[in-house]
Amino acid sequence: MTTEELVCLARNNDELALKEIINMYNQILKINVSKYLRAASKCGLEYSDLYQESLVGLIEAIKLFDETKNKKFSTIITLIVNRKLQDLIKNNNRKKNNVLNEAISLDNDSLGFYNILSTSGNIIDKVINSETDKEIKEYLTIEEIKVYELKKEGRSNSDISKILDKPYKNITNTISRIKCKLISLD
Repeated sequence: MTTEELVCLARNNDELALKEIINMYNQILKINVSKYLRAASKCGLEYSDLYQESLVGLIEAIKLFDETKNKKFSTIITLIVNRKLQDLIKNNNRKKNNVLNEAISLDNDSLGFYNILSTSGNIIDKVINSETDKEIKEYLTIEEIKVYELKKEGRSNSDISKILDKPYKNITNTISRIKCKLISLD
């Protein structure tokens, strides 16, 4: 069966034809994804995100392909997939996505409090250099100060939870609030 026939069948919702096209052009998709992987990783995207977007581009190429224009289907796929990947990276690089792209998991107890905060631009270092502990504490609630002090001592979230007799989730939420307040000081 020719590519044009498969495209026609896939347009008419033939699952087998679509799977066959994906198998035929999978290598082109992977090559295009690998070209953008480095730029994508800088804005928080992973290989699977890019590959999924390339599949969306492939389906779009199936819909837009016109056999009468004497263009190769592989050329259309490459153009559309490249544009889709560029748009995905461009949209993910927007400032409004920075919070998500720079987010750090607070579930990892092995990271110290200062390490967690310093990974996003050495914010804690800037705060410590420009503010004293006393000034920082002015922005925190009593509960946040307790957690802040214990984190400064290098305690884990689970240790703090036991010491303060608070649920683990409360401690992680408190740390998130502290982090937001420290970032706003910057």
